[in-house]
Formats: sequence, C-alpha cells, structure tokens
Amino acid sequence: MKYCITIFWGELFLLLTLSTSGCHDGDKGSLWDENIVRFQVDVETDPNGRGGYNVEPDWCVLMLPENNRIMQDIPLVIYCHSGGGTVSSSGSEPENNDFTRYFVSRGCAVLCTAGMPESYSERLQVDHTRCLGNPVSVRSVIKAYDYIKEHFNNIDFSGCVVYCNSNGGLTASSLVNHTSIPILAQGGLCPLISIEKNVWEKLGYKTGLIRLFGMKSGSYEKDKVGKYDPYVYNTHSEVPYRCPYLIIQPKRDRFVSYDIAVQFADIMNKKGSEIIVIDTDEVGGHNVVPQPVIIGSYSYMGKNYPLNKTVDDMYLFFCKYLRRTDAE
Repeated sequence: MKYCITIFWGELFLLLTLSTSGCHDGDKGSLWDENIVRFQVDVETDPNGRGGYNVEPDWCVLMLPENNRIMQDIPLVIYCHSGGGTVSSSGSEPENNDFTRYFVSRGCAVLCTAGMPESYSERLQVDHTRCLGNPVSVRSVIKAYDYIKEHFNNIDFSGCVVYCNSNGGLTASSLVNHTSIPILAQGGLCPLISIEKNVWEKLGYKTGLIRLFGMKSGSYEKDKVGKYDPYVYNTHSEVPYRCPYLIIQPKRDRFVSYDIAVQFADIMNKKGSEIIVIDTDEVGGHNVVPQPVIIGSYSYMGKNYPLNKTVDDMYLFFCKYLRRTDAE
C-alpha cells in the first residue's frame, strides 16, 4: 500500500510517497518492527517421505535496510542458512551473520526461513537446524517468498540472488533448479552440492537423511532423494545451470569436498554454465572465517563491524546482477 503525504512549507511544495510494508495487525504469527520482520508460513510436510501431507508452521525472517519505508526497488537476497542455523520467534542466524548484515547495510533485503518446522522435526526426531536439502526446506522458501511479495511492494521482485552457506547449498540449488523464483545469481560459502557425495557418509547425518527422505533401509536410496541432489540432477541434465554461481571454499575443507565443487563446475561449465570456484586455502577448514583480510568497516543497526574481503567480494559479485552500481 502507498500513501501520499503533501507538505507545504512556505512556498515549498513537497510530495512524498511512502511505501508501507502492509498491515500487520491481521497477520497471525507475525512480529514486525521497522527493520526485522518475523513471520510464519504454513508448509506442506510429509513425515514418511511419500504419501499424504500435513501442514505445519515454519518461522521466517525478513531483514530490511534502515529507511526502508521510503525506499523503492530494494534488492532481495534469499539466504539459505548452514546446519546449526535457524529462525525462530525471538532471533535468527542471519541477524548474526557478517554476510547478511553487510548485504542489509548496503541497502538489500534478506529473506531466510528455518526450513524445518519444529513440530515436523520433533515428530521425525531429527535436528531441525539441518535441513539437508529436503523438499520441505524448498517449499518453505517458496511460501516465504510469496508472503513478502504480497506484503512488501517496495522490494524488487523482478529478480533476486541467493546466498548459501554449507548445508544451505542444497536448498539453494534446488531453488535454482525447481522453482520459478527469478534467481539472477547464486553465491555460496563452502556450500554442499551433493547429498550422496557430500553428506551420506558423514557421522550424524545418515539417520536424518533416512527419515527426511523416507528411506526404508540403511542403504542410500537414490530414487527417494531424486531431483533434490543438485550434483546428480544438474550433471545429468542437458541444460546449463540456470544462473551464475560463485563458490568460495578452501581446499582443506574436510566436510565439503573442494574437489567435488571443482568437478561440478567443470562438468556444468562445459554445458555453458557460469560456475566459479575460488579457493581460500590460506584459512582452511569448514565453516571457515573467510579470507583474513580486513578492508574496512560497515555499520549495521547502529553498530560498526570489520568488513572482511570475502564478504565484500560476495556482495560485489551479486551487484553484477542486481540493480546496483557498486560493482562499477
């Protein structure tokens, strides 16, 4: 909804158009303030991997730049969080993430979902912070995207970018592969690319995968995972990856294989894709602090933070595709 406010000051005539973020009084399960909006969406879940669906609420957060109510065409970043991250009624991982805070400080909106309704994870007895690319996490983002599209007319929905970290790489790639959301580019920090190659043999993940995808034995059932393994889906496809993809990852990452990322990029780029893999081996490890190079500082919610080069590199990569001039 838009309001026009006409101000007369002496002989000065000012017409100011303000975009509101929709009326929140009637939104069940929503918590709104000027810069952080928490809300719930009803997501179809399938406790057996196949069969009938339940509908359960999942928490989402939208981080907005300061002065967002007088802004138009705010660029949108969808963030798919890592394992251990989540969104709740009282807080969220992206609010404490250097990448997402920096994106917001530069005038972007950031959307993130828990990706796993707590009631659903409790019933399956799986860690609700580790979505592992299951279909529910993809449905949650679609529902959240539709929600903000209905309520926020000052966000640019003509095209968005997706940022992912670790576990979130699986959900992010499925958003690229299997939704109509207009995704212009994807960027990932140590992103998972394959359920079978990256996750299946990892301690503590196998049980979750069996329950989330409805597998009936201790053996990997590729047909149950199906199209939700990006590596398998994309490398067997005849078409290139839908958008440019920047992967930043150290070679010494013991959880997410650097070699798999390079293999994926090589196979897909031969099909006409634009996938770039950048090594940050000077740091090493998984959930790595990005390149240890501080190039300045930024302000978020009135507090100053050191600006890491990798954080800025990711933002500048996105600027090539969003309606921004920062990369010029």
